[in-house]
Order: sequence, then structure tokens, then C-alpha cells
Amino acid sequence: MDAPLFDRMLQYRNRQMPEAERSAFEAQLKNDPAFAEEFATWAAIYTGIQEKGDETLDRELFALGKKLLAEDAEAPNTIAPQAPNLKARRVMLPRWAYAVAAFALLLLLAWPVYQRLNSPENAYASAETLFSEHFQQPSAPVVRDAAAEPWRDAYTQKHYPEAIAALEQRLADPNFSRRSEANLFLGLAYLGTKNAPKAIAAFQQVSPDSFEFEDAQWFQALALLQSGDIHQARILLQTIASHRGTARQAEAAQMLKQIK
Repeated sequence: MDAPLFDRMLQYRNRQMPEAERSAFEAQLKNDPAFAEEFATWAAIYTGIQEKGDETLDRELFALGKKLLAEDAEAPNTIAPQAPNLKARRVMLPRWAYAVAAFALLLLLAWPVYQRLNSPENAYASAETLFSEHFQQPSAPVVRDAAAEPWRDAYTQKHYPEAIAALEQRLADPNFSRRSEANLFLGLAYLGTKNAPKAIAAFQQVSPDSFEFEDAQWFQALALLQSGDIHQARILLQTIASHRGTARQAEAAQMLKQIK
């Protein structure tokens, strides 16, 4: 992979790419399966490198802790000095006792791994199953101002067609300012009517600079699963899983393990 392409992928992953370039990049992901596969592979490797770095740091800290404990153990004990003529007694155990102890230790270490590998959460699941397990219709945000909007009441009462009509009317007004919030809940209303393509289109209109963008990415990934587009759903879930500190990073990573 050449350096300019690596830089573009890194900018896109970290949401630092300008809007025009981001649109072109996502269009290439959508229309060029080979490029999309290369990006998915890169994202997985990059995430793995970050995780490996954390593991290395943990090992170094653990080694440092052992060194400090060893130095502390070698320091003179001024509290309770040993008797000068006291000799340690060495207890000899038969060979079979050591074998039993080694087997018990191996079982103790291996059992958690065995349980994790055989846990139901590692079983593969269909896109439909993953969508139903992870999708929860969020509530409309509470607004305390006097101007109540019809779409909020319709959405809260699960009258999704009415909410869609009201939201589209608001978005048709060029002076309407809360466009990201409206597009997020327009997509959610479409998901409520099981219209995944319309939901995806609405989520894609949410601005990357808005507070709603993280939710829009998550629900867009679920909408892609509902529509059966496993490839694009996997790419988006990899992006979410690579963003540390986000609310759904761990959930996205777990879903990636379960996608068939």
C-alpha cells in the first residue's frame, strides 16, 4: 500500500477527511469491491496493531512490577531478623504429586479459555438475528421549549409514517437548522417501518461534526444488516470498533465476531 493511500485511510478512519473527499472515498468504497476489501483488511490490521501495543504496555508494566517486588524482597528486613542458626527445611514431594499439581494448574489456566471459545456469544449469527438483538428504538429527545414539533409526538407514539412526513417537511425548509437530528430520527422512523434503504439514506445525511453522528453510524450499520448488505455493514462496524472510547466500540467488535 502506498503512503498517500494509507494517509487517506487513516484520515477517513479518524474522521479528519474533508466533506468532499469523504463523499468521494465512501463512493469508492461502495462501487469498488476490491478497494472496500483492502480498506476492511487495513482497518482490521490497524486495530490489531493498536491492541497489540496495549498488550505490550501491559507486559512491560507487569515486568516492572515484578522487578520492584524482587528488589523489595532482597532488601534487609529490619522488623523481624532471622535466627542465625535456623536452617530452612526442604519438603520433598513424590513425582506423582508434582504431576497432579501441574495438571491442576493447566486446567485452571485453560478452563477460562475453553469457556470463552465455547460461549454462545461466539456463535455465528445471521444478519437478521444480529439486527433484532442489537436494535433498540431510542426515544425522541426531550425539548423544553414552547414550540413542540409534531414529529416528536408521532415518533414517541410509534406513528412512524406520520413522523416521517413531518420530518421530511421540516427538512424541505432550507432555513431549518437542526438537520442532523432530523435526519437521524428520520432514519430511525424508516427503520420502524422496515424500510432500510430509506433509513440508510437518511443516516448518511447526518453531519460528521454533529453530536448525532456516532448514533447515525451505529444505526446505519444495523440498517445495512437489515437490508442484507453484510459487506458494507462489516466495513462500518470495523470503523466503529476502531474508534476507542466510543459508546458502542465493544458491541461493534463483538458483532464482527458473530457475522457469518
